Amino acid sequence: MTDLFVKLDLTKEAGPYQSAISILNGDLRKICEYIEPVDDNLKVYSHRIYELYIRTCTEWESLCKDALIATGATQNPENMKVYDYVTLDKFLNLESLEVGISFWNPKPKYIRPYQGWTTSHPPLNWYQDHHVVKHNRNAKFEHANFHNLLFAITGLFALHVRVNFVPRGSGDTERHLGNQREYTFKNQLFSLRDDIKLSKGG
Repeated sequence: MTDLFVKLDLTKEAGPYQSAISILNGDLRKICEYIEPVDDNLKVYSHRIYELYIRTCTEWESLCKDALIATGATQNPENMKVYDYVTLDKFLNLESLEVGISFWNPKPKYIRPYQGWTTSHPPLNWYQDHHVVKHNRNAKFEHANFHNLLFAITGLFALHVRVNFVPRGSGDTERHLGNQREYTFKNQLFSLRDDIKLSKGG
């Protein structure tokens, strides 16, 4: 059976990234004290969402660069762009992942933050939108919305899982759903589904 947790050796970098995503998740919880996590609010945008959105995408960029270096890339990290990040899918199979948002109402919401990123040009709308609003906030502020924030932070979470930055423990659970399996992490906001077919008896 294909391992849900694809190993990439980034052990030395884990600590700062784990601390950062913990803070980001805490800030997301605070936003949800003011914006109800329901589909009707996905287009809501604000300065608080903008701040968290930019920080999340910056964190994602940084981890993508370190992950590329871990795969053997020799390019200067300052010159790495989104089309370089896409090559990570060969190692991490991010495109197949579906992330569950446990706190969504009235039931958990599942999204694919990396859907189409190896075929779309440019890849990842939520990542492109962060550049748009970062460089022209006054005219494009609506891009700093709840929808894009959720895609960014679930994309970061999925990347953390694939490089083994998300601790696994006795409170975690795994269940099989036809040709999918879902892994739920104790004390985490998100779960992870993989649609790779399970082997017989897996």
